Amino acid sequence: MTLRNLYRRFFARSKERIVRIHRTKTLIMERLEILRKRKIYTHIHWTPEQQKAFDNFWLEHYGKKISNRWHRLYEALNGHFCVEYTPEFIFTTKIELGLSPVLLASVLDKSFAEVLYDRPDGPVKIPETLGLCSHGFLYDGRRKITSREKLLGCIADAGEAIIKPTNASSGEDVRLMNLAGGRDTRTGKLLSDILDQYKDNFIIQKRLRQCSALAKIYDGAINTIRITTYTLDGEVFHSPLCLRIGSGGSHVDNIHAGGMVIGLSDEGVFRKYAYRLGHCDSCEKFTTHPDSGIVFEGYVLPNIDRVIRAAHWMHGRSPGLGMISWDMILDQDETPVVIEANLFSQGVWFPQIINTSRKQNQENKKHGICACDIKIDKLRDFCYYWRRRLVQKPYVRYF
Repeated sequence: MTLRNLYRRFFARSKERIVRIHRTKTLIMERLEILRKRKIYTHIHWTPEQQKAFDNFWLEHYGKKISNRWHRLYEALNGHFCVEYTPEFIFTTKIELGLSPVLLASVLDKSFAEVLYDRPDGPVKIPETLGLCSHGFLYDGRRKITSREKLLGCIADAGEAIIKPTNASSGEDVRLMNLAGGRDTRTGKLLSDILDQYKDNFIIQKRLRQCSALAKIYDGAINTIRITTYTLDGEVFHSPLCLRIGSGGSHVDNIHAGGMVIGLSDEGVFRKYAYRLGHCDSCEKFTTHPDSGIVFEGYVLPNIDRVIRAAHWMHGRSPGLGMISWDMILDQDETPVVIEANLFSQGVWFPQIINTSRKQNQENKKHGICACDIKIDKLRDFCYYWRRRLVQKPYVRYF
């Protein structure tokens, strides 16, 4: 065996170990989280018939029985029993891990959307980038390498802008600024001091303006549409749509930051309830927006078909990735704009909670899909997809 082949085998084994470590860490965290939330679902008691239906479903489609804690948690939050919920621990440790390779996803951070999807003839717009830092390398708005002094000079009077880390999630450290004279007039802080707080990975973009239909609901934040696309058997599918909505004076709409989320049909029609879910530990439901008073049920967003087409188009330009969660808005011209592409910690818990109802369960069974819109007869393939892609036979025993 040549030295080159030895190196390749060593590198392949190293990748496998990284996958195993990431999966183990994620599994431990998921189990700790579901136990931490047990006070929310301990009052949910199933009948013997419900437990039997649950066990039979997962034996048939997954190959073994699983804990019902996640299903009882979702039921406690939305009031609907459903055996087809996909538990978060299966999604994060098998489906997501298999469809979004760890090493590739870690390289493609949130600064890559402009590089991959900004096309003159494309169906989607990209927010205007003013500057960014990726792993310590600084770039100006035209993606040219620049110095710190030049970057500060270029954006000193940029006006309203957003700065956010490119390696974080859930709206963490997203800051709205109004830049004038090298200072944020909202807080009085120097721009140089703000950049110091974000260290080596951040992006600065022009503030977006949303369409009137979104602004009418809540104008204090950009309300984003979440659509998750995934590939299976040579096709791109998408899971049920969600709209995240800001409230209470917050300038971010993220669920973990106190925002609300509501389900949408593929025609853009709102469901009855918006939920304030927090970290999946809150049961607040709203039929109207607490600030604007807009009634949710039946409210319609325009051009949702263009959002869906844009997400499918972008997935085709994302090499090596089987599942991506897109955060998008409709701008003032009602054109889709992609805010970011999420590859890790995408989460299927909140789309299932807000889109599941008795009527939806009947539709799911009619069309042969589970609660997160994955084909039931393909669920086992989904959960073991990672094994064909990432891990060799010696590691099968861990799953």
